[in-house]
Amino acid sequence: ADANASARLSYGQRRVAYSLDEMAKNCMNIENKIKNSNPNHPLYEALLKNEKYYQDFIQVFENMKIFLDERELDSFLSEKLQLETNKVNLPQYYQAAIELTVLIHYWKLFPDKFKYEPKLIEKSDKNVECSVKSDSFDFNIEVKCSDFSDWEKSEKKDSIKIVTAGRLPGHKEELNNLAELLKQVPDEHKKDIDIWKNKDNVLKDFLISAHSKFPEGNNSVLNTLFIGLGIPNDIQKWMTYLYEKQGLFTKKPFIDPKQYCKVDCVVFTNLYFRHKNHSLIRNSAWDLNDSFSLVMSSIHRMSEKQDCLLNFSKTLIHYTDELNEYRAPGNVPQEVEWNTRVPWFINDLKEKGIILFD
Repeated sequence: ADANASARLSYGQRRVAYSLDEMAKNCMNIENKIKNSNPNHPLYEALLKNEKYYQDFIQVFENMKIFLDERELDSFLSEKLQLETNKVNLPQYYQAAIELTVLIHYWKLFPDKFKYEPKLIEKSDKNVECSVKSDSFDFNIEVKCSDFSDWEKSEKKDSIKIVTAGRLPGHKEELNNLAELLKQVPDEHKKDIDIWKNKDNVLKDFLISAHSKFPEGNNSVLNTLFIGLGIPNDIQKWMTYLYEKQGLFTKKPFIDPKQYCKVDCVVFTNLYFRHKNHSLIRNSAWDLNDSFSLVMSSIHRMSEKQDCLLNFSKTLIHYTDELNEYRAPGNVPQEVEWNTRVPWFINDLKEKGIILFD
């Protein structure tokens, strides 16, 4: 018996050694892929500095090999993450990184009920990022990320930024009039004035695109669109695209809601910020539960799905209920408070030790 136990132990040790050897080879393989990428690639820079961002990605890569087949893995690494390519399109990279972060999260939660890029509509070539089954509920998930380079360029300028909350009649004339008034301040206080263009049309396109991929479903099927966003002010602006005048989740949106009624809810996350500023954040950019998220159901969904929504809301850490109960400090009109609430709320979280940005 002792000899058999010794033999089994020896076999087990050999298996562990084999597994460690395989992991080392895989690590070397992915490291070479990153080293053969463009020097401006975020993972290339993180590898050179041996940052946590790179170290966490290695574990992500190990997980990818489990739920993706060889063709899917190669495609994701080369085409989406753009490893071993001469050029890197950063908005495309961040889209892929956010997508991967969401995929990993739901694969870990539902490893046996996870489907990668399923086609959910008969006779359609379009696919969502993934679908999972939780108890008697099916969750279909699509992921999007906008290009924020224009906003980021303006943010770096010492200027006055003007933007509307929602769609306002004659907004261009009103904004130009306000800009002219601001130009009349004394020279010692004068700054450049930037009129920001809203991205509500980008959100509209995201919703319509997701709608085209989602099935109609029933009360046990939830179609969810994740959107990666940046700084707190970005999230605040995108909230106005949903809920301010002619917002897409209001009773009178600026387009026909039948064009996106199959989208049951939207999740805003700061995953774009966390991946882009990975060296500044706490915890991991590759972990959805380390991010700031808000879950918002659409009033234009095709059925109530209350139980399904409740079940889905338990699959990730989010701050929706807390934000809904929060009131920004100061005696200001309700519409002003609403349109500044998110940055104030995030700052209060930071003071409580919950640091989700930098």
